[in-house]
Amino acid sequence: MKLHRCACLSLTLGGLLLTGVAAAAPQVVVARDGQSQLTLADGWLDLRDLTHPTAQLQVGSRLLNQYTIVLREPHQPDLPDADFMRIATDFLASGLDQVQVTPRGSVDIGPLKGQVVEVIGMNRETGSRVGYLLTGVRTARNDFQIVGWCRGEEFPQLKPLLLAVAQTFRELPAR
Repeated sequence: MKLHRCACLSLTLGGLLLTGVAAAAPQVVVARDGQSQLTLADGWLDLRDLTHPTAQLQVGSRLLNQYTIVLREPHQPDLPDADFMRIATDFLASGLDQVQVTPRGSVDIGPLKGQVVEVIGMNRETGSRVGYLLTGVRTARNDFQIVGWCRGEEFPQLKPLLLAVAQTFRELPAR
């Protein structure tokens, strides 16, 4: 009789897993200002207490040392896209030594077109190597910087994860 109950329980749990009932839905985090959102990667949390004062969104895993923040400014129509990315890239690189910057590339962020740059170098304050994935998205209302980062030595393996998180970005309708 015990074997029969175990088999039924196993079949029931297996059925729940196959149908996705037991699987957790991806968690969406909305920015403090309500103008954008990101979907968390597995094991990531909403880190509103991360120390970046102007970030509207801060997510990541302290345990794995993987993070993404979203910065927003009102759209500046007179600022060319190349200058927007150059300014953001220069700011990230300004705190690093032995900096390597990749050429700008294009990326789809949902229905939006974005630009992406990798910035890798030695953090002057901590002496540790860091890798940044900077994604710029410009809309009619806002200019967004989605900045993902991790340890420099892990960046080649984690870049796809940081990009996948950036690609979940959505601008929300104006309130």
